[in-house]
Amino acid sequence: MNLIKKLGTPSYLLLAIAAAITAIHFTLLEQDGNQNVMSVSLLIWLTAASLLWDKYQELGLESKSNLPSTLLGIMLMVIALLRSISPAGYHFFLSPVIFTIGLVLLADGFNGFRFYWKEISVFSLFFTVTP
Repeated sequence: MNLIKKLGTPSYLLLAIAAAITAIHFTLLEQDGNQNVMSVSLLIWLTAASLLWDKYQELGLESKSNLPSTLLGIMLMVIALLRSISPAGYHFFLSPVIFTIGLVLLADGFNGFRFYWKEISVFSLFFTVTP
């Protein structure tokens, strides 16, 4: 019972969403077959994960998000997820940034941009990767 209650906390739900987004991204990259983009993407994801791990004690995800930011975050993530249904519609460089902004809005609302600016700038490195 304690495990089920713990899995329902916002931090574990956000972790599950981030893991699903990462899995979708790498699955579609694998289908594309470009190994250079795959290795740079892995480096970007690991850098962002390392930055989040450094902030782990400071995260404190006690639903700081309000209704407008939550709805906007969900809308952004749903739009990017719907684009990923077909590999031709998935934008390898834009979608991770959209997912990141959506997760920041879900986690901390509009004030989260000040706290997660390093992670957002790391994910903006996807724009510099050329296929």
